[in-house]
Amino acid sequence: EKNPKQKLALILRWYFVHSNRLALKGIADQKVDFQIHCGPAMGAFNQWVKGTRYEDWRNRHVDEIAHMLMSGAASILCQRFLQLQGIAEEFASSNKLAS
Repeated sequence: EKNPKQKLALILRWYFVHSNRLALKGIADQKVDFQIHCGPAMGAFNQWVKGTRYEDWRNRHVDEIAHMLMSGAASILCQRFLQLQGIAEEFASSNKLAS
């Protein structure tokens, strides 16, 4: 307790664990304290949808997001396959695959 930085670190650590448990248990009267940990993928997703209708989280629906992710992955795989065959630029410009 003599070191204020260490004391603050312990308090923050406790709060992090406590708020995670509240969220997992779904204690409704303490929902303002809920904390759900997420990694950098959430930030990357938010950047990806910035400027689209999905920027507002209320417009996000799991089926639509799954379709977007799968379509994007298919497009990247198709582009790479065509690059490996040496015809990517020709095909992409004629079918607008690159955009």
